[in-house]
Amino acid sequence: MLPLTVNQVAFSALSFFVGLASAVGAESPWRLKAALDLPTWADVGLEQRLRYESLGNNFRTGRPGSDQALALRTSLLEQIKTEPVGMVA
Repeated sequence: MLPLTVNQVAFSALSFFVGLASAVGAESPWRLKAALDLPTWADVGLEQRLRYESLGNNFRTGRPGSDQALALRTSLLEQIKTEPVGMVA
């Protein structure tokens, strides 16, 4: 098997996520909180970012060609919502 280029990996990942979003096709959007069946006081979120960067015609001496990078960042947010608490002395 030939090694994949960064362009092929980026296109494959983008195709996967677009296909996943269209495959859900329910009456309402898919929500992680609903899938986990969390109570009303708990909240959870997930964010994923895929970024492709390319530098062509490299201006540095002694370095021919171009540079390419595929950056993937995933963030998970967990939150507990509480009522305000007051203290009286």
